[in-house]
Parts: sequence; structure tokens; C-alpha cells
Amino acid sequence: MCALKRPTQPALTETMSVTPGAMAGRQRYCHRRAGLAMSLMALTLNGTPTHAQPTPVMVARQVDLSSLHARSIATSSQLITSVGTTQLPNKGTVALANHQLIVQRLDIPVRLSVSSRQLRLQLPYHFVMPDSRPGAAPNATLQLGLMVIVDGGGMHFNPALGKFVGRLLVGVTDSLDQHHSLPLPQPVAILLAGEPTEKEPASFRLTATNIDAVQAIELRERAPEDSLVLRIIPTFDPEGVEVTIPVKKQAVIVDPETLHVAGFGLGVAQLSVTLPAGIRPDGPVQFTSDLGDLKPRSAPSGTRALNVTLRSVGVGHTVFRAKLQPFRTGRALVVFDWPTWFIGAALLGGALGAIAESLLRKRRRNQPSWVKPAISGMIVGLVLAVAYAGGMQLIPTEIVAGASVNEAVIFVIAAVGGAFGMPLLKQQIPGLREAQDEKDS
Repeated sequence: MCALKRPTQPALTETMSVTPGAMAGRQRYCHRRAGLAMSLMALTLNGTPTHAQPTPVMVARQVDLSSLHARSIATSSQLITSVGTTQLPNKGTVALANHQLIVQRLDIPVRLSVSSRQLRLQLPYHFVMPDSRPGAAPNATLQLGLMVIVDGGGMHFNPALGKFVGRLLVGVTDSLDQHHSLPLPQPVAILLAGEPTEKEPASFRLTATNIDAVQAIELRERAPEDSLVLRIIPTFDPEGVEVTIPVKKQAVIVDPETLHVAGFGLGVAQLSVTLPAGIRPDGPVQFTSDLGDLKPRSAPSGTRALNVTLRSVGVGHTVFRAKLQPFRTGRALVVFDWPTWFIGAALLGGALGAIAESLLRKRRRNQPSWVKPAISGMIVGLVLAVAYAGGMQLIPTEIVAGASVNEAVIFVIAAVGGAFGMPLLKQQIPGLREAQDEKDS
């Protein structure tokens, strides 16, 4: 403390006086000394001077949820923080701090974008985060989306693994600035469920925006259908979103020699089956048809090119199928027609053959009537033609060696049968020859 003292009386009897100005100066001096002492005491106790520090104030951005989407409606809005999620109203203004993230589920379907090399799926989620780019306005925000890219447009068969494999790229994207990656205020955790059976990884976290921070997922399935349904479940939306992953299956190719054959077992369709290249020979190819008789009904898959015959049954149409898992089934339509041309060629050939034979005999001076030989020739010729079309060899094989079943061949066979008649049948069928010999004896 500083006190104002009176001066000591001198030896002489004269009186000393203090002016008012001197008193005020003395008091100011004492006040400065007292303030300095208090500062020194605080420095000794705390180690730092006790200057008043300004309290930092965090100004939250104001986000109007009602104005975020002009053509869609938000079904849910949430605020993601470091301690969890908080439900928000779908309309109105909310405060968004630097460490927070707003997410909305929109009432819109998954949007598709197809190109030659990939399939882009825009999921119905909308994110709002503070704009932390240099030079951004203090109240600026970024509008983000959740994108899934199917590399290669779908899953493809891998012969080495014997499975269909695919690759997904999942990321939070900024459609207005795709060249810069920014850290997210809060990570977005995602779980994958549903098909396919093999997903690596099945769960992950997205921590930044755009291409530099996407998550790659490997998919595998041994025998999928034509498409797979994958469910993407973020932590803020337990229901998740279903997306369809196409399966790019190679097809078994079926090439019929002709689409129309004679019905009632008189026609045979030749079908060529080509299997996909690079397959593993670990399973048979199965052949089926709604109508008809197939040969063979199965074949090993190690041979890439296969030949199948389909004999008609009745009339109508049938679908031939060549099935080899896990590829697309090959199909071909074959029609069994009424055998009009077949019967006409057989009757005409048999009649002409019989007439020619009767004219060459000349046993009597007057020529016999050609009506009876023609009728007999038509009957024999039709029988031989039907037998040949059905696979029964009733005429010498050297006559029809290498010939197919068509109208010209049927005409020739019937003509041969009409010319030689019943003796030819007796010679070719042992039972008939023995029966005739017993009758003659």
C-alpha cells in the first residue's frame, strides 16, 4: 500500500505545506504500483498473465430443407453427428455445424444411366455438408449424392473360377465438382445384403467425396439367374435400397438346318448346337423339346459344336432347347407340317414307276391297262417311302446312300418301289418271303 505522509517538522519553527496538485499525482502513482503488484501475483500463481481472452463463437450454417429439391419429396431427414443420428423435419430451416452432415431419403426411384462399359445407379439419397473448400463463403454448403457404378455393365463369366464375377464402385459424389475430393464431416457406413452370395467387402465406410474415395466391391456367384438383386443398407436407413445387377450370360447358340419338316414322323430336323468359348467341361448339355423324338438327349460340354436330330411327332410346332448351366439356354422353333408334298411325291413316283415297268414288259400284243399297275405302284411306293423316312431300310442301301429325306428322294424311292412292286418287298423282308414260299408250296 502507498500512504501520503506529512513531512517532518524542521528545527526552525516554520510550517511546511502540500499543494492539492501534488496530492493528486501522488495518488495516481500509488494506483499504478498496486495494479503492477496484482499482475505479478497472478503471474506467480498461474504462470501466465490474466489478460481476458475472447470466447470463440461457432456460427452454424442455416439450411432450408424445403428448398433442396424442386421435383422430389423427402420421406425422411436426419442429422448425422459424431454421437449418432437425429431425426429432422422434412421441411423448415435447421442449423448445420462444421462436423455435421444432413442426409435425406427421397421419394424417387433409382435412376439408371447405361453406357457401353458401365452402368451408373443414382440412389435416392441426398447429402448436405459444409463447404470446406478454400475461398468458400462462410455459410456455403455442398449438395451430394450416393452413386453406384457397375463396372462392365454387369457380371461376367470367369472360366478360371467357374463363376460369374462383377465389380461395384460405391461413393458419395458431388455432381457440380467431380474433380476434387473433400473429407466428409461424418463417415457414411453401408452394409450389403441379398444377392450375390459372395460380396467382398460386405460392409464399409465412405469418408470422402468423389472418385478418390470410392469403395470397390467384388461380387461372385456360381449359377445366377439373368439378374441379381443387391440391397444397399446405409446405417441411417435400415430399409435400404434394392438395385438390380445384370448378369451378362453367354448364350448357347442353336442353328436349325430347316424350320419346317414333315409331320407324323416323316421329317427329321437337323440342329447344330454351339457352346460358348472358354467353358469348363464339367457338365453335360441337356436337350429338350415339347414335341418330337430327340437324339441325343444330352452331350458332354467339352465339345463346343454338337449335332442333334429331332424327328417329328404329329403336326404343330415345338421349341427345341439346349441348356448348359450357367449360360443362357439356346432355343429354336421347329414346325411339323402336314406331309402333303411327301405323300404327293410318293404317290406320283410309285405310279410312274409301275407304268414304266408295265410298258417295258410287252408280254402281249395288246398293251394292258396302266390303271391297275399304277394303283399297285402307288401303294408299294408309298410304303417304301414311309419306311425310308422312318428309318427302315426296305430297299438296297446303295440306292439311297447319303441321301436326305426330301421330295426328290421320296419320289425316286417310290418310283423304284412302283417299278419292282411286291417282289422287291418280299426280297427285302424275310418274313414276307418265307410266308410267300409256304403259300406257294
